[in-house]
Amino acid sequence: MIIVWIHDATQNYSMSVLYKQKIYSIELERLIWIKTGIYKNKNTDHCYEQYKLWEHTYIKKDSMTLWDYWVFLMFNYFAEYLDFKKEDIDLLVVSSWKDYKSIFWNIEFTTPKSHHLMHLYSTYFLSWFTESNILIIDWAGYDLEENKIALQSLYFWKWKDIKNINTNYAKKEKNIWIWIAYERVSYFLWLTEWKIMWLSWYWQKYTKYDFFDLKNNEVYLKTSLHQIFCDKELFLKHYWLMQEFSQNWYQSEKIIDFVYSFQVEVEEAILHLANNLYEINPCENLCYAWWVALNCLTNYRLKNELKYKNIFIQPAAWDSWISLWNLLYGYYTYLNQVEKIWLSDTNYWLWINYNNEIENILSDYQDYIDFEKIENENDFINHISESINAKKVSIIYRWWSEFWPRALWNRSIIASVKIPDLQYKINKIKDRELWRPFWMMILKADQDKYFENSVDSKYMLFTNKLNQEWLKIYNNICHNDHSIRLQTIFEDNEFYFKLLNRLKYYWVKWLLNTSLNWKGQPILETPNQAIEFFLIKEWIEKLFLENYVITKKIGKKITSKKLSNNTLVNNVLNNMKMIFIKKTRFTIENIFIDIDIFTKNFTVNIVKENESIWKIEFKYEKDKYFLDKKTGIIDNDFSILILNVVDNSDFLNKLFWMLRWVFIKSFH
Repeated sequence: MIIVWIHDATQNYSMSVLYKQKIYSIELERLIWIKTGIYKNKNTDHCYEQYKLWEHTYIKKDSMTLWDYWVFLMFNYFAEYLDFKKEDIDLLVVSSWKDYKSIFWNIEFTTPKSHHLMHLYSTYFLSWFTESNILIIDWAGYDLEENKIALQSLYFWKWKDIKNINTNYAKKEKNIWIWIAYERVSYFLWLTEWKIMWLSWYWQKYTKYDFFDLKNNEVYLKTSLHQIFCDKELFLKHYWLMQEFSQNWYQSEKIIDFVYSFQVEVEEAILHLANNLYEINPCENLCYAWWVALNCLTNYRLKNELKYKNIFIQPAAWDSWISLWNLLYGYYTYLNQVEKIWLSDTNYWLWINYNNEIENILSDYQDYIDFEKIENENDFINHISESINAKKVSIIYRWWSEFWPRALWNRSIIASVKIPDLQYKINKIKDRELWRPFWMMILKADQDKYFENSVDSKYMLFTNKLNQEWLKIYNNICHNDHSIRLQTIFEDNEFYFKLLNRLKYYWVKWLLNTSLNWKGQPILETPNQAIEFFLIKEWIEKLFLENYVITKKIGKKITSKKLSNNTLVNNVLNNMKMIFIKKTRFTIENIFIDIDIFTKNFTVNIVKENESIWKIEFKYEKDKYFLDKKTGIIDNDFSILILNVVDNSDFLNKLFWMLRWVFIKSFH
């Protein structure tokens, strides 16, 4: 049986496939290398969600919009590697309002009725619990049966017997709740939600603001603060933060104090809901889900300050992975399956293994790299250990991608904590703020020795507090509150278990692990991307790619960022933007692109103030594009520049880079 699950209802596209009783998943952003999510314009104070940047037109049988093409792209990814066709699909599950008959003809499909139920399925059915309380804290999730927007839900589930203890719905008089408040603060301070958590590690002065009303099963922002949290200027003035915005605003003690205080009160609100759920239904197990569940500071407090004995947090906790939740919903509800799926290192949701392509890929870079194949795994681990002991920053790229936002071991930058100025070097490599922290790997056997009230953190979901006796020795990897972002390594993770035990011969107990990516970009997916990242970054000295040890050839360096594959395209698009603004005196608000996958004809529609002001239509004939129609006052140079981008070679790839430019150059 082949079952396909799709999520495309918001900005986070993904697809999961059940094939020969194994589950595979892919997130669109790894295929097209465009970071999905919300893009914030600092100049206009507007948020643009990715799915709003394109106009979805009616789907005809012989054509697709770009949205449909993205679904088509993910499906082809699986079909090519797993060797099946769309005619082989038995069931389609979608969380979407669209009709995919243009892609999947005559296939039975179902749609989950509640967004929060999908969260519930995603966490409960991967846990090891037979019964559990379940806490869902969402941005907003639509409930088709209730016809309402659900915000926070409390459940108890004992196998197929579900009890909804309480669901908070959006209300006019209570229109800001935990995560909306979190999002507003992050936006007003030019942060992301995660940076609030990260910055709060760097200061410890708490001021009680009383942001939230904590009443039984409900948590909302205090009504008196609603207007303040809806206006950036009013917000900054009210909290005396306006004058703190300088070039290095994140170094302001006042702002960091405020961020820390806000983080603490968010934690108190979440603990309030979880504790109230326990008082109503004293079950020793808790399942916890959605994006807020990736906040490891809060998670540590949930584990140590409440009465729950066991807490399970789904590592793929937010909406990019709705396809996985759809999978579980369809598996248990639509197909009435009984056998429970357990989250383990042998069945977690994996993408495609590129191992069979490595030799051909390496030959493409033989002018830039030297490489040696190591057949024996113990010898390979010895090579890595020697590199780490020599205080060299390295990349490990092995097996398949992991289906969650933090690279646990297969797409990682690793280093010894003994490297001088380690934090500075790693953050420069990743092109991110110099105050950003990173994760530390440690063996389970060593964890209790170093930490008080130790919490296992296999999936990078918990911080831990360092014991007082170790503070002086490890203060270079410790935050101001004595916490460390921790990744616990167990024996079932054979490769890293062997590696960390081998490192003990060098008196190395800690191994830095951070995701293989740039700031603002997805985790790198392909071997080509890993090699090019390695060649571009001067402080990375070795790449361990599958079972190859790779070093850089002396005197050979890739000068342009070949990884992004966009040097030519971005030059054209930058010129296009410059000409457009100069000749029209208008800034680009939206660019909508519709593409016919079968004919390759496409339309560029430029929108200002919700009205189409220019429209350009291109036709593809005899391996070339020509301008077919244009509406509005468009300079010929502008049309020609677009034609330069979409000539007959690598059309779709270049089109994606055009879209990426719209995000990064216009809206970010």
